[in-house]
Amino acid sequence: MNTLKTVAIATMVLGSFGVASAATDAGFAVPVCADTMRDNFVDLRARDLASKMFASAGVNIAWHGLKGCPKGAVRIHYSYETRPALLPGALAYALPFEGETIVVFYDRMKACGDVLGASTRAALLAHVLTHEITHILQGVAVHSQTGIMQPEFTQQDRANMARKPMTFTDADVELLHLGISVRLTRQIAAR
Repeated sequence: MNTLKTVAIATMVLGSFGVASAATDAGFAVPVCADTMRDNFVDLRARDLASKMFASAGVNIAWHGLKGCPKGAVRIHYSYETRPALLPGALAYALPFEGETIVVFYDRMKACGDVLGASTRAALLAHVLTHEITHILQGVAVHSQTGIMQPEFTQQDRANMARKPMTFTDADVELLHLGISVRLTRQIAAR
């Protein structure tokens, strides 16, 4: 069965239970918890931009520290001394089937962004966070040909990020909302 057909069927089923619309309800926000970063300016700018990128897809993010992190939240950890042999070239990874964990290789990201400055590093971090959080929320390791969910960001993408954030494709947004609905359904069922 193709992805769009699966999305359509799942949306109809979840919609009949009133869950599918929860992902876009104004009062609902996805909880995301993150380590305290060493670079506060970059952290705050990245979170703000990532929140705006998600808002453009109709998703609200509620940021928390790891202490007191709500159950079922997305959890972001930063690595400052990443082993070179660990996923060479990657800036982060997510565990979408586990449903919570993201590790950002901040040392690699800093090396990329240092050439262009703190604002560009913040924009790069925002895009990496948005990309990896989306994997967790969608619950799959799927990439798009273009936009925020493409598998890699080119040098040109990185240079443009601070001026104009990348966007989600329509299919990414549908899968994002479906994934959030599935997460909510599981959380409700577990109560």
